[in-house]
This record gives sequence, C-alpha cells and structure tokens, in this order.
Amino acid sequence: MKRSIRDRMQEELASEQLPLEPAQINDLLGQVDPNAFGAMQNAVEHYSGRSDNELMQELRQYRSAGAFDDKALQDVAARLAPMLTPEQQQRLFSVIQQL
Repeated sequence: MKRSIRDRMQEELASEQLPLEPAQINDLLGQVDPNAFGAMQNAVEHYSGRSDNELMQELRQYRSAGAFDDKALQDVAARLAPMLTPEQQQRLFSVIQQL
C-alpha cells in the first residue's frame, strides 16, 4: 500500500522526542491546507526515483527559464536550513552553489 505524505508526517510527529498524543498530532495535521498536501504528494510522485543528475538538470532548466533567482534561492535556504541536519544543510548549500 502506498503511503501518503499525511501518513508519513503522522509517523514523523509520532516518533518525535516530545510526547504528543494522537489528538495533538491530528490537530497539527488539521492545520495544514489539504491542497498543500495534494501538491506535495504530486511532487513526491513526480520526482521519486530520479537521480541526482536528473534533478539537477531540471533545477538548472527552471533557473534558466527564470522560475527563480539568487534571492529566491537564498530565501528558501534561510527558511529550510534551521530544520535540517548539518549534513542536509551542507547538501543544500552544495546544490545552491552548483546552480
């Protein structure tokens, strides 16, 4: 059975260090826009199974098409970095440098 993003988030929240009751987890998930979940699920399905090279090529195409610029990349990195492990942060900054 295919797991949805909502299922994965529920599992992540349940495994957090802070003790959350099932009702609290459902409350947190209930605050997320259902359309956002659908968009995230579509993105996961679209990019699943792609290699790093394929993903980088697509990012370069989006950038050359003007979908984002240096400022947008820096803004996204600044918002994401605090939520990432040091290894993930390093990977994020490496990808941004390659673009």
